[in-house]
Amino acid sequence: FRDMLLCTPEELKKKRYEDEQYDLITFLTRYYLPDDNYSLRDFYHHIKDESVQDEVRRILEALENSEICSGK
Repeated sequence: FRDMLLCTPEELKKKRYEDEQYDLITFLTRYYLPDDNYSLRDFYHHIKDESVQDEVRRILEALENSEICSGK
């Protein structure tokens, strides 16, 4: 999620996750989006929209403050 805030769309397209196996869209679809019909075709175009960035910040903050991340 931090990459979605810090990287340009071009950088995001090149990044790989989960031991270099997946691009960001594949990674999100595989682990975070339960609906197979959810479309990410305009993902890189919209990732820098202010409303999307606000939501990513909210999710990242929630993850950073969760018991999972704090080791509790």
